[in-house]
Amino acid sequence: MRLQAALLPPEDVQVDLAAVAASVPGGGEQLTLVPAHLLHLRLANFGEVSLGDAARVRSMLQREIAQQPAMSFRFRGGVALEPLGDNSVWAKLEGDVEQLTGTANMTARVVRRLGFVVDRRLPRTLVRLGRITPTTTETYLQRLLDRLDAYAGPEWVCSDLALLRTSDVTQEGILLFEVVERFRLQSGDLT
Repeated sequence: MRLQAALLPPEDVQVDLAAVAASVPGGGEQLTLVPAHLLHLRLANFGEVSLGDAARVRSMLQREIAQQPAMSFRFRGGVALEPLGDNSVWAKLEGDVEQLTGTANMTARVVRRLGFVVDRRLPRTLVRLGRITPTTTETYLQRLLDRLDAYAGPEWVCSDLALLRTSDVTQEGILLFEVVERFRLQSGDLT
């Protein structure tokens, strides 16, 4: 199975963000939108692992992630076609992003200690909203980025991280995933 660690926004936050992206006329033909329930932020990609290795990953991550404090976030702004060669539009995550990056780096270290090769790309603080199509225009992208720049999503507390199993099945060109386990973060008053 292919595994990855991810941050899954609450359903209402996913729906709100997807609605913002869909509110710009031309979406669907100029941008293949990610369905709301598939909006997530990948923290680490572990690649193909056996069932036994998956159990080891789960056990080790459970211990380590449980020591990490809860985090607070919101979506505000966006970027498109970055870095060079990328074909996506992304929503920016703001809030406890330094802590999130630290948690993602810790996750990669834990899994490397178990002997797995981990995707070495740095974790991003961006969530893919969609991919451009052959009919995408600069005007459409600018309208979408302007809408995202004016957007300040609802604040939410991230109290867990998820271990996902990705499949070869897609929905609108986006790989589907199944939540294998949710790892609770330390509770804390973030208000």
